[in-house]
Amino acid sequence: MPQQANTVPNKIPEVAWFDQELMAWRPPEDLTIAEWTEKKRVLSDQSEEKGPLRLIRTPYLVPIMNAAQDDFIEQIVVCKSAQIAGTEGGLSIIGYYSDQEPCPIMFVLADEDTATYMSRERLKKMYTKSPHLSYLAENTHFNKSEITLPNGTYIAMGWASSVAKLASRPIRVLVLDEIDKPGYYVTSKEAGPISLAEERTETFFRRKIFKLSTPTIETGNIIKELDSCDVVYDWHVPCSHCGVKQPLRWSRKYAWPFEDGKYRDENGVTRDLGQVQWEGGRNATDEEIEQAGYVCGSCGELWTTAEKNNAVEKGVMVTRGNIGKKKIRKVGFHINRIYSLLGNSGNIPKMVRDYIDCLSDPKKLQGFVNSTLAEPYLKGAG
Repeated sequence: MPQQANTVPNKIPEVAWFDQELMAWRPPEDLTIAEWTEKKRVLSDQSEEKGPLRLIRTPYLVPIMNAAQDDFIEQIVVCKSAQIAGTEGGLSIIGYYSDQEPCPIMFVLADEDTATYMSRERLKKMYTKSPHLSYLAENTHFNKSEITLPNGTYIAMGWASSVAKLASRPIRVLVLDEIDKPGYYVTSKEAGPISLAEERTETFFRRKIFKLSTPTIETGNIIKELDSCDVVYDWHVPCSHCGVKQPLRWSRKYAWPFEDGKYRDENGVTRDLGQVQWEGGRNATDEEIEQAGYVCGSCGELWTTAEKNNAVEKGVMVTRGNIGKKKIRKVGFHINRIYSLLGNSGNIPKMVRDYIDCLSDPKKLQGFVNSTLAEPYLKGAG
């Protein structure tokens, strides 16, 4: 009987995957955008507070950023003051999607110079300064127009005054920064810059559009966007004396949009707003200014800046009125500088001094109302 020859089963050849392919196919981690931010983002040496980014310093950003991860929400609008880390929230949204869900992204700034700065300074350093994100900066050229990361993410840098720059390729994640700046009002034969940029996202079912800006006037872009939201949220903070949660406003006069000095709390109860208070009015002495604080709208107790800051850390987002719509696609948020815990920007005596200094100059007063109070300026206000 002939001897049977030895047979060796065919071996399946090993496949060598490129690092870029492995990165692109990696499933996202089970993290919210806020959790991702604290785990992976590191602030550069140019920041006032260096090192790992800690959201306890900007607690109001947590629900804002996480809204950009909600499957049902398409648009997030943030009407904000200066110096409350709004742009950092936009950068975290870009960072999360570029790291966890590689996709085409567009970052639109008001002008070309700002786009160049944001690309080469803020975006580049977000990746290079973080041990968790530096892999995305390898062999990556950060310029003012196009950035292609190793995992396949594409970031288009645009500026509002360049209409042609906004009309090239489909985009899933769109961040529009400072939409009340002059560049966003450039007229042309085509649609406006905001509409034109939004058109780039139409082919994506799970698109995300993030719009933020300090306001200017009532007819400005950010106020129009906020007014068109399905629901708008304010950060309500608890009084350490009576426990009532309330949004923070400068005064009954500057309490937009609560023109009657009333608000609805998280249980739907109508309550009085509080306000910043000091003795001496516009002629206040330095000593009187240093005694300035925030008066609780419910119990009338005066909070120091430290007490106000502690309250901000314990705040929650509360809607303005009841949510009547079944489908929430566009959500808005309003944050002024009284909420700020960053450096000295939310110091109450400092804000009082700034307010008094600008009372005799309408232009400076508008700057205070817009950049500090995050409210539209009404002509004749003073």
